[in-house]
Amino acid sequence: MKKNNLMRLLALISLGFAYGSIYLLPYMKSVFYKPMIAATGFNNAQLGMMVTMYTIGTTLTYLPGGWLADKVKPRYIIPVCLVCNGLLCFAFKFVCTNFHLSMLIWLLSALCGGFAFWPALLKSIRLLGSREEQGRIYGLFEGVNGLASLLGSALMVYVSTWFANEVAGFQGAVVAMGILCILAAVFFWFTFNDQMTYNEDAAEEEGQIQLRDFVRVLTMPTVWVPALLLFGGVTMFGTMGYMNPFLIDKMGVAAVSVAFMSSIRDYGCRVGGFGGGWLADKVFKSSAKWQVVAHLLNAGLILAFIFIPAGNQVLSISLMFLFALVTYANRVTTYSMLSELRVPAKVAATALALVTLIGYSPDFFIHIMYGNWIDQYGVAGFDKIFLYAAAVGVACVPIALIGVMMSKKINKQAVPGTPAATDETQADLA
Repeated sequence: MKKNNLMRLLALISLGFAYGSIYLLPYMKSVFYKPMIAATGFNNAQLGMMVTMYTIGTTLTYLPGGWLADKVKPRYIIPVCLVCNGLLCFAFKFVCTNFHLSMLIWLLSALCGGFAFWPALLKSIRLLGSREEQGRIYGLFEGVNGLASLLGSALMVYVSTWFANEVAGFQGAVVAMGILCILAAVFFWFTFNDQMTYNEDAAEEEGQIQLRDFVRVLTMPTVWVPALLLFGGVTMFGTMGYMNPFLIDKMGVAAVSVAFMSSIRDYGCRVGGFGGGWLADKVFKSSAKWQVVAHLLNAGLILAFIFIPAGNQVLSISLMFLFALVTYANRVTTYSMLSELRVPAKVAATALALVTLIGYSPDFFIHIMYGNWIDQYGVAGFDKIFLYAAAVGVACVPIALIGVMMSKKINKQAVPGTPAATDETQADLA
């Protein structure tokens, strides 16, 4: 299909708006950590349990969702998930002080933001760029998504100031989240076209995915390497959320200031994704090579937090933003590795689902673990959090090096002009 950059940009904006809206609810503690505790009455460990419940839901549904996303068009999957998530936001407003009902809402939200939504979203992004553009196309999505998410998060904080007390402000922000989800569904419906396929692998989409294709994905080393690297990236992203209480409790930064800065960190710093995509495509000529450097940088930066003296606000805030930029530059290129490693587009959504299933599994346990460390050790618990994250980052370096070797072997064996590695080539890597 002839490239229409304006249409591609609008499509990416709609996908970014969809992503930025649907994940505000399950990960809202990254912005509203202290206000959420005040409004709900939950403790640190309970907030962690809610994210764990969300992860259980996504864990159980990613693979069947990937299979569904390979059979049903994204134009139908994504708007339905957005509208349902918006309704859950409205429901949470009324039951936010009930822990068990809140856990149920987080589980149902996993069916909206996980299941078929996530693989359908990533599959759509992949098809908007050629194989040589994958790092930049994912990076551009991350940047657009970051801008959309930043505006959405800023709106949440702004709406929360309309009310007389913190609890009412928190509930107002939750309602605004629901409205954004529904608006995102409408925007996506009118801007995304399923015929917008610019990837040379797209011809494979014509084949119907079979059970044997599903099984084959589970055995592909070229899928497991990005999955394990995403595990490290998600660990860093999850750790980022605990910089809020770190800045408040150890560095003495005001809670309102931290909420504002965390919005910039979590969403504005996603422009780092575009930088990571550019570095992977133009400088390193390989997403796998960039992953080696990015994980080393992440490990070093997170370890540095342990040595910051208490009360040093300038250094801790500066380091936090630098860490966020590298984290987003790191995470986004794990998905572009699937094209570099020539995973067939026919099973793209299923492969993306498996990568996400393994990659996002830290959400299954780190939030409870981190919350317990803070509850048990107080400020000293942050050192344990940062040390654990640094160890994961270091462990990802040899995995990324394996990815580099795989990439060299696959692209050397692949016949010029073929859209993907053959089954034999994939099998040789096992």
